[in-house]
Amino acid sequence: MSCDLCPPDNEFCKSIGYHNRAASVVYEGTNVRLHRVLKKLQNGEPISFGVIGGSVSAGHGLIVRGPTNERSGPLNMHKRIFDNLTAKYPHPDHKFTNGAVAATGSEYFATCFAEHIPEDVDLVMIELAINDIRNLNSQVEYEMLVRGVLDLPNKPAILNLHTLGLMFDPITQGGDLHLGIAHYYDLPVISLRSLIFPQILDDYLAAERFFTMNFRKYDYQTFDDLIDYRHINIEGHELLASLTTLYLERQFCKMQALATLSAHGEDPTAHTSDWLSKQRFDSLPKMMVTRMYDKDNNVAPLRPQCFSTMSQKHPLKPVQQSGCIILLRKNPAQKPRLRSRAK
Repeated sequence: MSCDLCPPDNEFCKSIGYHNRAASVVYEGTNVRLHRVLKKLQNGEPISFGVIGGSVSAGHGLIVRGPTNERSGPLNMHKRIFDNLTAKYPHPDHKFTNGAVAATGSEYFATCFAEHIPEDVDLVMIELAINDIRNLNSQVEYEMLVRGVLDLPNKPAILNLHTLGLMFDPITQGGDLHLGIAHYYDLPVISLRSLIFPQILDDYLAAERFFTMNFRKYDYQTFDDLIDYRHINIEGHELLASLTTLYLERQFCKMQALATLSAHGEDPTAHTSDWLSKQRFDSLPKMMVTRMYDKDNNVAPLRPQCFSTMSQKHPLKPVQQSGCIILLRKNPAQKPRLRSRAK
């Protein structure tokens, strides 16, 4: 229980209270993979930190005055988490890679994740809760993404960070379908929804505190015209980073508690031979949970090959680009959508 309490001198932890902290951890699991990464930090070794996400992770809601590197600047929630970890355990070879792609979900990343994060990554933050629609196909693609990342050479840990979007139908999006996959693969899930949504339900104007407000162009624009319900703002990024940092602090505490108990001959992770299995918490299950059970099924390692114009490593480039704009409209009552065309 002591590991669930606030670390000394952590004012953020004290301000939100125990119940808000507990509710923000949607799934915790064993953290076997995460503890391995944190142990690496404690041993003075460098780690490679990667990010897979959409426009929120790319920093599209971080509107500040003056130039800012939204993707890897200090206001981005992922960079905040990375900076906190590396400040506590510094090493000149720590590496941060933000591979987020705006308006992109698991359907793309399941095939192209290796084009956006290093092969030797140790810890991967996945933020696709509002990028994946509430559709079973998204759940399958998310599982394929997870299997591909977990099978990288360093057998990295994954942390799922769930943001909140209020422009979708329904409010619940793909992140809620991710939960079953996270449980099956023992992947922690930290969510912003339980912390900020109750305040918005009390007063809709409270959304301005957490979501980006667009600049007013016309006097007649209303609150609903100005607020961007897709992208959390600077405070939203800070909140999710702080919740994740608290979670990591708790895992450091639990690692110490487990080590202390083991030293006294009371290892809580031990079990009898009745429960031995090759399907360990730090290994890939032989079957995908989004497929039908088959006793003879054994999923082969996923080694997808991707060629994409959005790739950060080997981007495809058009031989020639006209720069023209096509107006797409399905029916006369619908607003036209813009799409550029490259030859």
